[in-house]
Formats: sequence, C-alpha cells, structure tokens
Amino acid sequence: MDIQTLAHDLGKSVSTLKRWKKQIEHLAEYKFKEKTVRIGRNQIQRVPDFDSEEVRCFQQMAKLIDSKGLKQTVFDVWGNAQLLTLEHLQGKH
Repeated sequence: MDIQTLAHDLGKSVSTLKRWKKQIEHLAEYKFKEKTVRIGRNQIQRVPDFDSEEVRCFQQMAKLIDSKGLKQTVFDVWGNAQLLTLEHLQGKH
C-alpha cells in the first residue's frame, strides 16, 4: 500500500505519516521496503511500499498516539531498539 492511500484510510496527512515513518526508523531501527516510481522522463523516486503487517501497525499507532504520544507509541507498537540492544549487551557480559 502506498503512503497516500494509507494516509487517506487513517484520516491523517501524508506529512504526518512521513514523520511517523522517520521516528519508527530511528527509534525502532526498522527498515521499510521501498519501490521506485518514475516521476518524469529522467527521474525516479523511492517511495515506501507498506505490507499488511505494517499497515496494521500504523492503524494501531493511530489509535494510541493521542493518549501516549509519538515516542511511547512507537516503542509500544514497533519495539524499542535501544532497549533490546542494551539487554543484548548486558547478556553477553
């Protein structure tokens, strides 16, 4: 699913979803699959291509974000990469 369709389905703006995506990639260290789209004769653009599981997570975020805020919602829905890394490092020692 493309970002415009997802934004319409969630009732959010495309810029809001782009901001959420950026925070997810930073805080949860999650990588979204991208596809290339031709936007001109000599230009292409890489855009996210969300699968059904990612769409479900964005729907869950839309429900939780007003009560928990962006950062806590990302941690709850997508996981906390920094915490997992810390636990992994402590387990090695």
